[in-house]
Amino acid sequence: MFACLNRLRRDRKGVAAVEFALAAPLFIALMLILIEGARLYYSKNQLEQGTRAAATWAARTKDTATASSAATEEVLAKLIRYGVYKPAYTDEDFTLLPPITTAHTTVTLNNVGSATLPTSVTVEVDVPYQPLIPDMVNWVGVENLRLKSRAEQAFIGN
Repeated sequence: MFACLNRLRRDRKGVAAVEFALAAPLFIALMLILIEGARLYYSKNQLEQGTRAAATWAARTKDTATASSAATEEVLAKLIRYGVYKPAYTDEDFTLLPPITTAHTTVTLNNVGSATLPTSVTVEVDVPYQPLIPDMVNWVGVENLRLKSRAEQAFIGN
């Protein structure tokens, strides 16, 4: 019986498989966290670029009522989501941001002093972040993660 136990103790077959089984979950979790962090960073940059484009577009409209009206909802939503306005874009086009609605967007015309025309346009966007694995952000203690962006542009219209 002791000979059998000695033989098993000296046998090194399967050691690499056991080590891999112990280390692989840690490496996979680390890779998922890195991928999710990169997606979060990319989504935030995409949102900021889109918000700047929407603020520039709203500041260059000819009519001050148009800059903050609901008629521009589609234009602003596509500008914010894709960074450029192309009517042919659909929700299936590549973007990491969720669909943008008026509930996520605020357009403000700012007047300084007694100016009759607005002096600047502010566009604020607040959208929920959609992680690759929905429960993964909860693992690190973050719930309801939101992306926020704000851009202000001098009014150029009229």
